[in-house]
Amino acid sequence: MVVHPFSCARPVARWIPASAVAAWSALLSVVTAWKVGSMDADPSTKSALPLRRVVEPVVSGTAEQAVFAVGAVAFGVVSVVILVLAVRGRLNWRWWTVMASAVAVAVPLGWGYRVATAAQPGPNIGEPVVFVVCVWTVLTAPLVIRRAVTVHRWPSTAAHAPEGPWPGPTARHSAP
Repeated sequence: MVVHPFSCARPVARWIPASAVAAWSALLSVVTAWKVGSMDADPSTKSALPLRRVVEPVVSGTAEQAVFAVGAVAFGVVSVVILVLAVRGRLNWRWWTVMASAVAVAVPLGWGYRVATAAQPGPNIGEPVVFVVCVWTVLTAPLVIRRAVTVHRWPSTAAHAPEGPWPGPTARHSAP
């Protein structure tokens, strides 16, 4: 089946890798928080100080485990979709750079969530960690989003961009 360059299916096909990478990036922080696990103080230790949290968890108990389980399954499904797209040649190599950048944002965000929601006696390390993670996210997330938009806007098929976004070697730079 030949797809005409101006066909409606072509723009939809360009959104599939972008959607998969966006979902993978969002779910990575959920999976990171799940893998870090609860960082609450052991209730068996006796302390005169009350337990405090920087931030109350969004969900807790069984609901928390259900959210993390669904997030982990969805992350696995999206990872398989990305691998299938890569094997079939539908995922441009530049999307891997976006995913690597997303790791730099999502992993500290998931870990910071667990530190911020940990119940600890006395002074809590959570306040500075939450501040650093928020500043890090505010500074790096726009760069990751800009990179993703740039990769998405540039045609990702070999017919449109055979040498990537940069021109090939010129006669002036080529070897003799």
